[in-house]
Parts: sequence; structure tokens; C-alpha cells
Amino acid sequence: MNTNERVQKAKPVPTDRAFVQTRILNALIDKNVRVTFLDGSSLEGKLSGFDIYSVVVANEMLFKHAIARIKQQAQFRKKKEDDRG
Repeated sequence: MNTNERVQKAKPVPTDRAFVQTRILNALIDKNVRVTFLDGSSLEGKLSGFDIYSVVVANEMLFKHAIARIKQQAQFRKKKEDDRG
């Protein structure tokens, strides 16, 4: 079987929620995230949507190929002066 026959007989990739990227991004929708880019810069904001090529954070469309990491921001409470223990 040559390469062309293999390509023609290949099954299409399913687009369901089974993929890791889709599951993780769905879990982060409407949550505050920090996006770190390949150049080291970062952006924080609410993840409001995504598609096959991009994500939307803080009303900014970001291309996935430029993203190194997306991490959910932890919810920290502010420490009061009398909480020092």
C-alpha cells in the first residue's frame, strides 16, 4: 500500500469532546485564566470562547499557535492584617 492509498483510506478525525484540548477549554469557559504566550508575555481575563484556531480571553481573539499555556487563575482571598498568624 503506497502513501496515497493510506491517505485516501484514512478515517476523518472526529470533532467530539473526547479531545483533551476541547475538554480542558470547555471546563475553563467563563473562568478567569492566565494565557502565557511563546514569547513569555501573558494576558489575564475571562475565557469566553474558542474554536479550532483561536481562543477569546478578555474580549481579545488569540491564535492558539502563539499560546504556550493556559492556566486557571486561583481565587485568593486578601489577607487582613490580623490574619498573620
